[in-house]
Amino acid sequence: MNGAFSGAGSVTVNGGTATFAGAYTATGPVTLSSGNLIFNTPNGVSLPTFTQSNGTLGGAATVTVNGALSWSGGTMSGSGRTVANGPLTLDGQVKYLDRRTLDIASGATWSGANPIGTSTGAVINVLPGVTFDIQNDQALVYNGGQRPTFNNAGTVTKSAGAGTSRIDMIFNNTGTLNLRAGTFQINGGGGNNSSVMDIAGGRTLDINGPYTNAATGVIQGTGTLDIRDAQFTNNGTIAPTVIILQ
Repeated sequence: MNGAFSGAGSVTVNGGTATFAGAYTATGPVTLSSGNLIFNTPNGVSLPTFTQSNGTLGGAATVTVNGALSWSGGTMSGSGRTVANGPLTLDGQVKYLDRRTLDIASGATWSGANPIGTSTGAVINVLPGVTFDIQNDQALVYNGGQRPTFNNAGTVTKSAGAGTSRIDMIFNNTGTLNLRAGTFQINGGGGNNSSVMDIAGGRTLDINGPYTNAATGVIQGTGTLDIRDAQFTNNGTIAPTVIILQ
């Protein structure tokens, strides 16, 4: 659709391909349950809410969701950007972030029993003042192409799950990592910490591959830092109760 699209009703894509290349000013909620929803609008798209249970959200445009964003399945791809200005819920089945950037600008909760696949230089940004709450023992899996990146300028908290939450993306922390349950494994390599990582008692921060704790970085707490499988460079402060070196 190359022309303008407007209206107050809901928009549902349940198969086929819906492409919007002209101005999109519709004000109703959007649901993607199958098929492809492509936004190539030159000035981006603003949605009140967005629900994706399957299918593919793609295109080059920035899609800003000002209310609730529920992502329980399917793929977000393309060279565009998804901006979650409202609460983001990640649950349900396996989902994929391919090449696209996901900006988390409000609270986010990740629960459920399935991983999230990432590939081809995808980026997740947790913005300042925002909490990304991990409530499961799942992984942000690397699925190929340029290594994806996770930039935390807010707070990443693992609040539930006695097992391991794993991030295969390059993990850069300029905010706060709060480890309050189980094990948090950084497995992407090449990242750095320039702020605070706090490990609660009985919990483990497990770092694999190349990683740098910068001059302003602090890794602290009453838990365990496991760096036996890391090529770890420390230019900052390390003060957990237990450090496993080999």
